Amino acid sequence: MRCCARGGIAFGLLGGHFVYLLLRSVDYYHVELQLTGAGVMGGFVFANAVGISGPPAMVAAGHLIGKQGKDLPMSEETIRNLDMFRELLEEFLTCFLFV
Repeated sequence: MRCCARGGIAFGLLGGHFVYLLLRSVDYYHVELQLTGAGVMGGFVFANAVGISGPPAMVAAGHLIGKQGKDLPMSEETIRNLDMFRELLEEFLTCFLFV
């Protein structure tokens, strides 16, 4: 299990860096929002397909994008829209879970 988790963290950092490079090349919040979502879903599926742990991979990628992504390539409008989307998604999933 440790090997899978360590592999997941390494994969997440690599995938997060790839998404970070893509975010640097775009300055349109719709595309940036889709890149972050596709990075999470695609990265999780790929990690599980190759036999490494998906959750640690996406946590590592999320930390990398959450820190570097917000500091450097994302505009203020993108950060605001991304935060609003995540809050809406969080509320929807909470309602789905408890209602």
